[in-house]
Amino acid sequence: MITKFKKALVLAPHTDDGKLGAGSAISKLIETGTQVSYAAFSTAEESVPETKWV
Repeated sequence: MITKFKKALVLAPHTDDGKLGAGSAISKLIETGTQVSYAAFSTAEESVPETKWV
């Protein structure tokens, strides 16, 4: 049944939640040619180092 999808949207409250909670399903979807989009709702400000743009 998972092979019938053309597109999938993964919604996650934090940057790693989608991968931890649905990583195998995401992997299977990608393997079967599904276009997977991933949206995380956390800015992860405290865990991502500050970047200086030039």
